[in-house]
Amino acid sequence: MRTIFSFILLLIIAGIFTNCGTSKPKKSIENLRTAFNNESTASEKYAKFAQAAMAERFDTISQLFDAASKSESIHAFNHGKVLEKYGERIGTAEIGSYEVKTTAENLQAAINSETYEMQTMYPGFIRIAENEKAPETITDWQQQQL
Repeated sequence: MRTIFSFILLLIIAGIFTNCGTSKPKKSIENLRTAFNNESTASEKYAKFAQAAMAERFDTISQLFDAASKSESIHAFNHGKVLEKYGERIGTAEIGSYEVKTTAENLQAAINSETYEMQTMYPGFIRIAENEKAPETITDWQQQQL
């Protein structure tokens, strides 16, 4: 009986030590999904903004929106790669709602969106990742702010 108790105790202790440091950073994973969806939405939105700018004959602004769209797609891809490192399935992005208006209004919407990400969203995500000791996530989000 004592041998069985010792064996069970050993298994419990071994389980505790093997799980130390291997728990997933749950909130950071949730934030990665949010960022993945936001960046995917931005990519689609900026592509539509590019079309609207072209229709208004703002060729250069259209090209800039197109480049921003491609950049946001890369950001989403990078978030997806970090999610994969945590063993998470990426799946299809949930595209949020947005409106295509005049080019001037679309430019302001883009400024507002990017300012929010840079000043609020990513710094908050970084703080959470630091608390959860998720270095891959911290690096990914710091690169978004460059």
